[in-house]
Amino acid sequence: MGLYVMGRDYLTAGRNLSERRDRDAISLSSNAPIDHLFCHAAELFMKAALIATVPTINVMKYGHRLHCLFGRMEEVNDLGSVLKSTKRAMNQRLGKIERAFTSADEAARFLAEQETFEKMGGAPLPTVGKDAAIMPRELFHWYGLRHSQKGGFFRYPMHRHETVPVVEGKDGLVELLPLALRYWTEEFSDGVYQMCSRASTSPN
Repeated sequence: MGLYVMGRDYLTAGRNLSERRDRDAISLSSNAPIDHLFCHAAELFMKAALIATVPTINVMKYGHRLHCLFGRMEEVNDLGSVLKSTKRAMNQRLGKIERAFTSADEAARFLAEQETFEKMGGAPLPTVGKDAAIMPRELFHWYGLRHSQKGGFFRYPMHRHETVPVVEGKDGLVELLPLALRYWTEEFSDGVYQMCSRASTSPN
């Protein structure tokens, strides 16, 4: 339960920072600080879920590698239903956002920037399907490579060619991957809490 509680702190901090930024109460040059908080929350929730379902596991060996943690969770049968419901809830929330390139030129420019970024060593972006659907496995592969770069340049997304196509939201233009990360983490936190609660009261 300790890892879950710490994860909730990171989740709360990420929400508060994001909401203050959205209200223009603070100014940030990039989404990196917010992403970092949600990445830590997701990491701690995943470790808590694995400990609750596989008590003998050593989660610390995964470090900050979100893609490895997510891959390990996919191997645990007891986590199948919560992963499916989390994915469904995340994409339902994303599906309410209309993706909107301002022009064909804008779309072409983004794709060219992403290709350049990948040639520099950056990870390919997750595939975004119809209705803005994203596969969590690809989401955490993308964020995981950055979150575990040990302070390297690519750990903290800073430039436009590291972000996803903009989408039209209620408050203007937003980026899709940070929203997917936040939505997945928020939805998964509820399932983790239930698992941790059951594990803490189990006689075994």
